[in-house]
Amino acid sequence: MSSVDIFILIGLGLFALYGLRFGFIHAFGGFLGSIFSVFLTLSLYEPIVRHPLGILLGGDTNFGRMLAFILIFVTLTRVV
Repeated sequence: MSSVDIFILIGLGLFALYGLRFGFIHAFGGFLGSIFSVFLTLSLYEPIVRHPLGILLGGDTNFGRMLAFILIFVTLTRVV
């Protein structure tokens, strides 16, 4: 094996390690962001259902809970 081949293999190995590391960190951060969003959504959706959405929906709390949870969760996962 020539020295050029060795340098190419070392370069490929370094790029593979960089991609593995960045991919893992990105995936782990996304997972933690989703967990954080679920906990924050669970603490926020009831007050929103009681006042703003409760007035708009005319007291339909089950639909309001579902709608508030989805809207808050999607918003928080995009922000976080």
